[in-house]
Amino acid sequence: MAPPTPVLVKEDLSRVYELDKRLGEAQCTLKSLTQFECTFNGGLVNCYPFKRLFKDCLLANGKRQRVEVTEPSTNA
Repeated sequence: MAPPTPVLVKEDLSRVYELDKRLGEAQCTLKSLTQFECTFNGGLVNCYPFKRLFKDCLLANGKRQRVEVTEPSTNA
């Protein structure tokens, strides 16, 4: 099982990591990942897909930064 991960909204990320400064001049591409949320009901398993979107950016220093940009409307 994966370790707990804090959930931050886009505004929190900008504040915490100063993303606007670092990603403003970066070369970014949009990537997507489809995951499934499953519920178990007796012997029945129901799984529903949901999409997560990420910006994959090449920073000026040559490093890569990947930031999730999924919004509630992405899976509406």
